[in-house]
This record gives sequence, structure tokens and C-alpha cells, in this order.
Amino acid sequence: MFWTDRGQTPKIERTTLNGTHRVTIVTSNLLLPMGIDLDRQNQVVFWVDASLGRVESIDYHGNNRKLLYHDQQQRIYFYDVTFFSPYLYVTESYNNAIFRLNTIPGNITRKAYFLYSDPLKRLVAYNSSQQPPG
Repeated sequence: MFWTDRGQTPKIERTTLNGTHRVTIVTSNLLLPMGIDLDRQNQVVFWVDASLGRVESIDYHGNNRKLLYHDQQQRIYFYDVTFFSPYLYVTESYNNAIFRLNTIPGNITRKAYFLYSDPLKRLVAYNSSQQPPG
């Protein structure tokens, strides 16, 4: 199990499902870590930092940290991230947008804007081929 902690000392942690073997895997260069998702096949954790405008990844053990995208103009407020290989889909709540980010080169390949009064928050990918029959 993995989660982001937006407390006084922001971090990303993991533990076994029974709550034992708790380990902090990211502690530096975090201000407001929000959404988090996993590439289970390659054992990679993806997250967004709303304050820093960053999309990053790291392996399950806290190694090989990579900056996948950074909005240096700080006009983007990333909220959530969903991995659907080979893309990350990231919600951005100020502009009500969803960004599709290629995980290999780390570039945005598509943007979609929505006209809603409420900001976009959570995002879940659905693949019918991976659902149980019935």
C-alpha cells in the first residue's frame, strides 16, 4: 500500500497490507504531494505535486526517482494521476483539464479542457478487458 502525506513534513510512504514494514520512500523536494498511482508490472510509483507543478516517479524501494514533467511557470495545479500504460492521465483543477503524459519521454501528448463549475479532482482509468466476467 502506498500513500502521500501532505502534513508538516510531506512524504510518500509504503507498507504491507497488514500495516507492518512501514517505509518512507520520498522525503525531499515535496511541498504538496497529491495523487498517486502505480505501475504494478514495473514496480513504479507515480505522483503529482500540486505546489511544485511536477509529475514524478520512483521505484517501490525509493530508488531511480525521475522528474517526468515540470510546469516551471507555475500555472498548473495538478491534483490526481492515473496510470494506463504507456500514459499518465493527470487532472489539473485550476483550468479544469486532463493532461495525457507519455511516461517515457515525459512530454504532454494531449490536453482536454472541461467546462464545469467544480474543479476536476479524481480520475480513474477503466479497461473492460481487465474486468471480471459477468
